[in-house]
Amino acid sequence: MIGPAHVEWTEDALDDWKRLSLGDARAVAEAVHRWATTGAGIVIATEGGEYLLFVGEYVVEFLVDTSTHTMHVCKVRRS
Repeated sequence: MIGPAHVEWTEDALDDWKRLSLGDARAVAEAVHRWATTGAGIVIATEGGEYLLFVGEYVVEFLVDTSTHTMHVCKVRRS
C-alpha cells in the first residue's frame, strides 16, 4: 500500500487508456485506483524500478514516488 491515493497519468498512458473498450478502460481504471489505495492487485516489480500491474489481458506500467506517495501511470498495453 502506498498510502493516500495520488495517481498521475502520463499523456501516453491516457492515450493508451482511451483506446480501450469501455469495459476494459473501466477495469484498468478500477485496478489502478484499487492498487493506489489498498495495494491490492497482481503487481511485479522490475529490476529497473518500474512496476507492472496485471489487469486481465492488459499490463499497466507505473512508477512510484515514495516521497509524494504518488503512482505515476506510464503506459497501458496488452500483456
